[in-house]
Amino acid sequence: MKKGFTLMEILAVILLLAVILSMAVPVLRTVRFEIKNAQAKVAAKKLAEGYRKYYHDSRSHPWVTACFTPATDNVIKTPPSACVSLAATGIPRQSSSVFTNAQHIEQMFACGYLSYKDFVSLPYTFCTYRNTAAGGPPEPTG
Repeated sequence: MKKGFTLMEILAVILLLAVILSMAVPVLRTVRFEIKNAQAKVAAKKLAEGYRKYYHDSRSHPWVTACFTPATDNVIKTPPSACVSLAATGIPRQSSSVFTNAQHIEQMFACGYLSYKDFVSLPYTFCTYRNTAAGGPPEPTG
């Protein structure tokens, strides 16, 4: 008697593996999406907390409407040494100079209000928005 598998047995095993993989791949993609989505929610909460802390620390100095994409923008890699302390209080953005939106986000990372590790792996664009029409303070001009 010969030892080994017949061609039909091998084909049956390959077919079974193909069916299992065809069911597993969509589930794994969904799980990966859900993980990224959960990370983005946490990052968005940290963004809101960072801006809330900045608003409090700067004695209600309004923030700007700004957007950044961690995967393509280098603003999240701004070193702490780039934190601009423009006043004796050590609070960023307390002078007559105006930051661009990108510089404002850079300052949020450089001054420790936001953390690089919370945003580095996310492919989304994060934006801050101020609703001035609903009675919020206007965009800062200086």
